[in-house]
Amino acid sequence: RMHNGTIMRITKNAVSNNYFLCFFVTFQFIISRIQICKNLSRSFNSKLIFYPNIAAGTPLVKFFMTLRAITKFDNNFLCFLALLFCILFYILFYNLLFMLYIISPLSKITTLHVTGNHDLTKEQVEKNTNIYLGRFIWGVYLARHQLTKQAIRKNPQIKDLRIKVTGPQSLQISVKENALLGTAVMNNDTYAVLADGQLQRTKNADNGIAYKRFDGHKKVLATTATQLGKLKPAIRNGISSVSYQPTKDYPDRVIIYMRDGNTVYGDLNTIGDKMGYYPAIAASMKNKGIIDLQVGAYSYDYGSKDK
Repeated sequence: RMHNGTIMRITKNAVSNNYFLCFFVTFQFIISRIQICKNLSRSFNSKLIFYPNIAAGTPLVKFFMTLRAITKFDNNFLCFLALLFCILFYILFYNLLFMLYIISPLSKITTLHVTGNHDLTKEQVEKNTNIYLGRFIWGVYLARHQLTKQAIRKNPQIKDLRIKVTGPQSLQISVKENALLGTAVMNNDTYAVLADGQLQRTKNADNGIAYKRFDGHKKVLATTATQLGKLKPAIRNGISSVSYQPTKDYPDRVIIYMRDGNTVYGDLNTIGDKMGYYPAIAASMKNKGIIDLQVGAYSYDYGSKDK
């Protein structure tokens, strides 16, 4: 709609020409300022006339106007060139800004969150990943896969982790742990026993499950730990200790001493699955006793002759 209240009829060619000038008017506004808005409505008529005076003070529009006069390109092609130029400009401009941000102090980590850790402390996660406050955030992000592998190699308690950028200067490390089941003493060395069967030397005895009589049987201990790692925490936390006590008839026998006073006999290769029945069996027992899960599943009271 014109300022004088009349309606201008625009031909098909005039529409494309109008898009061309409007595009560069907008572009000049972004780059510096726009001084030609008042003349925009008078820029074209139905005969497709291009007014050079409208582009006064706008070098970019003036350049394309001159290019049009020299090459005789139609407005559609000039619009394409203008659009291509603008896209390339913005790509280069924002890439330059991003590159300056990457190497500036503004991209250094000022906030670091660690989530998902239970047995591990935040300091242990930071040390194993080599991620700390003051390090360049995008350097960390680009090397996240390598840092993850490095952390898992350094500390078996780290099963997996994810590194996520949560802000221009903030980072989040989400940790998935190998649950620490307890400790085992073998040949005067103390090992932390992890849920995936890995053993890690440690100086501190844990309050979890005590693994006994596994001296010289690391593979047996690893298999037992992997089985117990399958258990729900509610059942696993009820275990006081596990003892490897094979017999001639049951070479893979382990004896589990529960905190509620019951004792479980099981096979180290299947105990992880069969212990799932423990809560129901223990609830049905009138007195404390033995639950045998080696072959089948049955229970009897301590001192009972009916076994």
